[in-house]
Amino acid sequence: MKLIDTELHGVKILEPSVFGDHRGWFMETYSDTKLKEAGMNEFLFKIISLLQQQKEH
Repeated sequence: MKLIDTELHGVKILEPSVFGDHRGWFMETYSDTKLKEAGMNEFLFKIISLLQQQKEH
């Protein structure tokens, strides 16, 4: 996962890492370690993730 800074202070874009080979692909959409290293609030991120899942259904 890449954390990309934006022009807005404290706002980052979370870009998933995609890994693939002849068997298929895997996408890393969440990394607790990387988010903590970036100083992101884990609880807030989980709330946002849950809201996105609800919107999809």
